[in-house]
Amino acid sequence: MTGILFTSCAFAEDAWLEKSRSILEQSRQQSIPDWLQKAMVRKADVRDIRPPTPKALGFHEKGSSVPDGPMTRLFISEALGIEAFRAAIEETKGHRNRVLVFRGLPEGKSLKTFVGSFRSLVEGTSQPEMPSLTIDPEAFTRNGIDRVPAIVIEERNHQVAIVRGITHVDWLEDQHARNPASIDFGVRGDTVAISEPDLIETLKQRFRTFDWASYKQEVRDSFWQKTSFESLPEAKVDHTFWVDPSVTAPRDLRDAAGHVIVFQGQKVNPLESLPFHQRLIVFNPQSERQIGKVRDLFQKDPSRRTTLIATEMDRLGGWQTFENLQKVLGSRVFLLTPEIRKRFKLKSSPSVIEAEDHRLRIHEIGMEQPG
Repeated sequence: MTGILFTSCAFAEDAWLEKSRSILEQSRQQSIPDWLQKAMVRKADVRDIRPPTPKALGFHEKGSSVPDGPMTRLFISEALGIEAFRAAIEETKGHRNRVLVFRGLPEGKSLKTFVGSFRSLVEGTSQPEMPSLTIDPEAFTRNGIDRVPAIVIEERNHQVAIVRGITHVDWLEDQHARNPASIDFGVRGDTVAISEPDLIETLKQRFRTFDWASYKQEVRDSFWQKTSFESLPEAKVDHTFWVDPSVTAPRDLRDAAGHVIVFQGQKVNPLESLPFHQRLIVFNPQSERQIGKVRDLFQKDPSRRTTLIATEMDRLGGWQTFENLQKVLGSRVFLLTPEIRKRFKLKSSPSVIEAEDHRLRIHEIGMEQPG
């Protein structure tokens, strides 16, 4: 692991293009499209709870690539005081190869609070521009930094120059350019002890003392109370309507080789490239009548591939009710999501969704009609 790095970069991708590319490049034999599989929620999504990985906490994995070229790290701590902080900020902002390095979070501060207080200091400098900032305890250990300030020039994590007691990055970079064979340029000013605890040791301690068993049970028990349901009114009479799943491309869509496969403005129907052979049944499991209708549909055509989608569940019954429902129906049950409801224009339950002639047929089963 190295450090948690804060940058101003953000990456975005057109959601329509991503889904269209997935649909166009999938095999015709696939029975459940990815967009449908991902849109539905199963109990395993909640019950398979594991401790977060270092990567999930914001750390880079071991063996990850290191930026090419020299990197100048200015090691600091809150113990230096506000004026030294501001001087360090002025030395690093606007330079892509310079980064401020902390050993950990100040005692009693969350990551959000820490970044917020740092940002307020930046806004008080001559140029309100955020410098690169990282929390990297391993960099402290690697370079033997136990007091700050200290400046280190590294090439692929290998120290090539170091000075202690000053924040003047230009000075060290100039000395290193003049004397590339020299590494340690000594102590040039006052240093102080680091006030922040080692972040890695802090996390290790928290992992050792955290009660994961209770956490899993708490998440499991509170899941149904926190879940939002896409409830639908009960259908009174039989009604069938059709949905055209076609979309219009907002811009050209290209394959991996750069060839245009869908032109801007072109209308694309995903069912023409990926036939949808299964049947979806949306129902309310809190209605015994609707559960009976689902069982009847299974018995009439047991070989038909069917996916069951529940609009809501009994919150008090929780997982036990959910598991009993799956046993009664002999099938996995998913939860209806806003995406699925919107995509199929669902208005009531129970509803049966099937594909026919490159369109989606939604049949609402009337619960107040004989038979």
